Amino acid sequence: MKMIKINVGQKEIHVIEGELFHRYRMNPDLEEIKKQISFDTVEYFRKWEKKPMLYEGLGMELLMPCFYYESSYIQAVFTAEAEKLKKLLPTEKVHPLLIDPKNGVIAISAFSHKKTDIDPYNAFTISVVIMKPKPKHFGLSSLPESVTQGDSWIYIWKFPVNTELSLVGGIEAYNYPKHLTDISFEARENEMFACFTHEGAAEVSLYGKKPRTKPGNETIAHALSMRKGHVLDIPFYINLLSEGHSYSQKSCRLELGNGPIADVLRELNIGHLVRYDYVPKAQMILPAPTQID
Repeated sequence: MKMIKINVGQKEIHVIEGELFHRYRMNPDLEEIKKQISFDTVEYFRKWEKKPMLYEGLGMELLMPCFYYESSYIQAVFTAEAEKLKKLLPTEKVHPLLIDPKNGVIAISAFSHKKTDIDPYNAFTISVVIMKPKPKHFGLSSLPESVTQGDSWIYIWKFPVNTELSLVGGIEAYNYPKHLTDISFEARENEMFACFTHEGAAEVSLYGKKPRTKPGNETIAHALSMRKGHVLDIPFYINLLSEGHSYSQKSCRLELGNGPIADVLRELNIGHLVRYDYVPKAQMILPAPTQID
């Protein structure tokens, strides 16, 4: 794998020579990509028309949505103290979803994006599960809909990634709180393992079992962000080609090392597991953001 430097608008960015961004600049040849992925299907993407979006920080337009042709991920949702979760949110316009009067929920997710418009990369998201802005339902009645079914609302508090292209794209397009670090994502014999590092050592590690999987449906995660004081809705469409989940406390475990993110997670008094998801096969679509306030 050879890295080269190319001009992306007003910036020079390292990309993989011959990979999708170098070849297509977000304007993919779906038939060619179909030959490169193990899922052998790109039908999910044909219903979407790509349109130019201005990246102000780059001084150029790129076509959106961004397509993720082959991905895997694990996710663990835990209880955490609601008052402390509120301090992670960027505005009083959004509120933690409550599982009981004192506790909200936090989602810790690890991704391996093997083939995308912005090339392969690994990522973590640490997100506060929130109530839908101006929701019809509140509190406990919202939990099954928001956490265990197909339309969730989150605020991504931290977003480690391991490639420069993903870092720049996420910040410029969505103002995501991304930072660059080393990330591991491994399928072991009996479990999945993922971690990101701080100063060369594992800061947050997630271990998860491999429950029985089955074909799933499309789900939507609304990952809110902020720009210039306004709330942005960023719907992330996920085609679950193979997925399994568990509610057993033994299905996954979270380990916290040393670092600023781990220190804050300790302060949240993370409690019991609400749900664990194992998704070995997925395709995703990330559209341009929409201002909703």
